[in-house]
Amino acid sequence: AETKRGAIPRIALLALQMALGSSSRAAAGTLTTLAENTRLDVATRAQFSQFAEAARRLPPGAKADRLLQLLEGFPDKMVIFTQFRATQAMLAERLAAAGIQVSVFHGGLSRMDKEAAIHAFRGPARLLLCTEAGSEGRNLQFAHAVCNFDLPWNPMKIEQRIGRLSRIGQKHDVSVFNLVAAG
Repeated sequence: AETKRGAIPRIALLALQMALGSSSRAAAGTLTTLAENTRLDVATRAQFSQFAEAARRLPPGAKADRLLQLLEGFPDKMVIFTQFRATQAMLAERLAAAGIQVSVFHGGLSRMDKEAAIHAFRGPARLLLCTEAGSEGRNLQFAHAVCNFDLPWNPMKIEQRIGRLSRIGQKHDVSVFNLVAAG
């Protein structure tokens, strides 16, 4: 299907919708990408650029605040999933500022860095902050909770995330927390 010049591709709008539900940082990154899309007309690109700048000035948001509240009431090891690296970086900063030890895992890490992240989570780190790269192929049954900071649109991905903890050798019930942005 052809797209007329200046039209915003549907997939780009879906990506923007997901980013808006994640964090202002994720939204800023997606808006910046749209502002750099030379297939869009100059006025539309300028508007996306303005929106991206406005998103960069926004605070982290209620979902991040709610995660911190959740962690106060749930002291066990937890795996937190997000879909966006920008959201992951924001959460890592917020959690570290709150004095919570966090290990970060994403697809951009080398194999050795991924192993080091899992090792740190097995040890002193209370939280493993993952992108989708952590939802497959890992045995994390020493943790007892999954938090879906961003809910994927495919429900099978939620099952894969839970499956990292709910495995043979898991000795506790696995708690699952789903965070969503209102509206």
